Amino acid sequence: MKPSEELRIAIIGMGRLMETIRPCYASLLETPERLSEQVIATTIDERGLREKNARLGFTVLLGQNDEMLRRLMPDLILFAPPPHDALSLTESVLAPYAAYCLQSGIPLPTVFAFPPSPGPEQYAARLPETMQTAVVVPCLGADGGFVLASVPHGECESGIRSLIERFFRPMASVIFLEPSGIPAYLGSACMYPIAGNLCSDISRFCGWDESIIGPALEGWKKGIADFRSAVGIDVGEEEIRQQTENYTRTAKTGGESAVIRMNIADCTPGGIAECVLMSYNAGTRSKLFSFLTELRGEPLAAALFRLARNESNRLSAIASERAAALHLPLSDEAAFTDDRKQAFRDCLLQAAAPAGVDLPHELKDDLAAIDGQTPNTFYRACSERLFRQLSFADADLLLWLARIGYGVRFGQNAAFRLLHE
Repeated sequence: MKPSEELRIAIIGMGRLMETIRPCYASLLETPERLSEQVIATTIDERGLREKNARLGFTVLLGQNDEMLRRLMPDLILFAPPPHDALSLTESVLAPYAAYCLQSGIPLPTVFAFPPSPGPEQYAARLPETMQTAVVVPCLGADGGFVLASVPHGECESGIRSLIERFFRPMASVIFLEPSGIPAYLGSACMYPIAGNLCSDISRFCGWDESIIGPALEGWKKGIADFRSAVGIDVGEEEIRQQTENYTRTAKTGGESAVIRMNIADCTPGGIAECVLMSYNAGTRSKLFSFLTELRGEPLAAALFRLARNESNRLSAIASERAAALHLPLSDEAAFTDDRKQAFRDCLLQAAAPAGVDLPHELKDDLAAIDGQTPNTFYRACSERLFRQLSFADADLLLWLARIGYGVRFGQNAAFRLLHE
């Protein structure tokens, strides 16, 4: 890799993640002045583009991927589109630019691909063999975190491995895995925040009783370890302990409202965390409530340990499958019937009381009159009514809770279509 004063970095997909890891590429360039001269980014999100340019200290373009690459001739490309756009953009943007480099005698850039899927072998099949490409997935939180990384040729790619470690050194350590290991590790890591939901749900019945919550939490951690051991990846017992305790601390100090806010922050629409939360709400929670209402004392603690262990193992598998298929768009062919529209309205109304939101009477009438032809148009119309009559925070909270509830009933694909036709 070139010295910092000559290094050029292109960012495709300048979203929240690329802003979060700004300390990494800023450190690679060593001085803030070099950011404005040696980094260019693109985004498809026009909202706040001017503020983003001013805040980040380098140019962010609306689209223009091809023009940006040929203008900058980067040494490193940070490739961070939505997962379902990754392969199409590889074929329409990265591959043509690689061909241009080979024809023009320009050195091929190294690519860090940030979507958890597709895997590095799928990039390798579409790009020149000499174009080094790694999949890197930062798992960062307020208390630190780690980065999962995979390269297509294992140990022989030592150059790119050392670059990855150097790049992320300001923020986190790197865990190198085989391609199949990233979805498994990432899926099981999504169990960490759900530990907060587990503890919050138990405390609703029993208060914060360590003699009951403790065994359930131990079972939850054990289930994560069981899954990782079964698929042959590093168990990371200390990491499991630290991360689950971070989230359960939020549940203990902030209660159910803090857990809900944590879920909203963690759940990308159609993503892994959302899939896990819907699966937890659809199955685990009812089993948990059954035990909490029927059992007492020692039998309850033992039963919760077994339930939590089995469920975290089961949900880890579901999350891993979703992680491996993130680049495949979700679809739901079921007709958007009047029953489904009413189900979403019901989810909105039912979410209000637990969320502590008072709905104006006229809002209920407005929602009843909405009759969108597709999930997306219907959802947009509901959103407009809510944001018109409620505070932004309350409207945002209700819409999220309603969409999760709708997904519990009809599946993640149906919930995804509410946002993306």
